[in-house]
Amino acid sequence: MRDWVIDRDDDNSAWDGTQAVADHVAQAYDSLGGNGKIRAWFEPGGGHRPYFVYKDALQWVRRYLGTPGWSEERIQRLPTLNAGQWCDAHDVQLERLYGTQLHQRGATLPDLDIRPTPRQLLSCLKDGELGSPQFTI
Repeated sequence: MRDWVIDRDDDNSAWDGTQAVADHVAQAYDSLGGNGKIRAWFEPGGGHRPYFVYKDALQWVRRYLGTPGWSEERIQRLPTLNAGQWCDAHDVQLERLYGTQLHQRGATLPDLDIRPTPRQLLSCLKDGELGSPQFTI
């Protein structure tokens, strides 16, 4: 792991601590009958990335929560894409700090055929409501 945002001292203490907490939580969860459901997973050379959607994470969801119609084999067969290239192709701007190969731009994600929703379709306010005191905190 090469994440200087979290491992500021670059001595692996952040990862060692994360692993120790995961081991402790797993032990407690195992004692309650949740054997094997808690574990830490680290990507060598990775930083801040959307690991929650990696194939390993999808397999965990399938195994413990269920994914109707999505077998282990189907998830493994999913093609992958590079997050940075996907963002470039869809004009998605990443924050400067995280839009690097080390972080989100370098992520290898399963291609779930997701496309961004245009901002105007996400708005719940009508024309003239944006900035109105009743809709502004």
